[in-house]
Amino acid sequence: MLGSPYLRHWFDLLAASKGAVVIVTGGGPFAEAVRAAQRQWRFNESSAHRMAILAMEQFAFLLCGLEPRLQPAASRSAIDQACRRGTTPVWLPAHMAFGAAGLPESWDVTSDSLALWLADALGISRLVLVKSARLPSKMANAVLLASQGIIDPFMPSLLSRTGLECHAIEAGKASLFAKALRGGQVVGTRLTIDG
Repeated sequence: MLGSPYLRHWFDLLAASKGAVVIVTGGGPFAEAVRAAQRQWRFNESSAHRMAILAMEQFAFLLCGLEPRLQPAASRSAIDQACRRGTTPVWLPAHMAFGAAGLPESWDVTSDSLALWLADALGISRLVLVKSARLPSKMANAVLLASQGIIDPFMPSLLSRTGLECHAIEAGKASLFAKALRGGQVVGTRLTIDG
């Protein structure tokens, strides 16, 4: 979403949430640079996975550099402290995700699965993914979305394992998300495993 016209609106509203949300960024162009380097140098999946996680951290620092109400946070305690201070944490995943049990080190795991994994680790019951793709209005099968490249390939199995409530919302619907957040509601397409 780095080139998206919606990015500024999203991080404005998330920063204004005063710690009601935890942001997990994608890797954006920084992750694409990792993909290009792997094609050229043919290094292993584990190294590429960890480099892509560091790409997510670069994107996180970019957002925090643009918006002072966003706070980089690498651990559970740093996330908790940011939320208590009323600042919105942006997760730096390397500290918690490198070598984490149950997370394959491959391109099958992207920020989608990492966000779900973090939500489960923090005891957060709901996850909302912001997507550039068009989505069905009410419900969508996660396996189908993964086959279409809308979510990553590992997410359906992780979703099944955690049982967390997961929604996806189109990037152009930031205002709808903001209204729902103020009302304590969740909007977007509910991701299901069966049906």
